[in-house]
Amino acid sequence: MIVSTDVVCIRRVDLERVRTLIKPRLSDLDPAKIIVNTTHTHTAPVLVDAREQNLDPYDLMATFVYRVPEKG
Repeated sequence: MIVSTDVVCIRRVDLERVRTLIKPRLSDLDPAKIIVNTTHTHTAPVLVDAREQNLDPYDLMATFVYRVPEKG
C-alpha cells in the first residue's frame, strides 16, 4: 500500500503510528508493506502532535515544526 501526503516530511514515529492504526483494520496487509511518501514541496507544514515532547534528533526538520493544537 502506498500513501502519498502533501507535507514536508514523514517522520518514523508517524509512519509507525499509521502502520499501528491500519493493522487491525486490514488484517491481511503486512504493516511493513505500507509506504508513506511526501510530495516534493517546500511550503507545506511539518506536523507534530502538540503533546509530543521528545522529537527524534535524526528526523528531518524536527526543530522547524508546526505543532498541531490539541483543540481547534
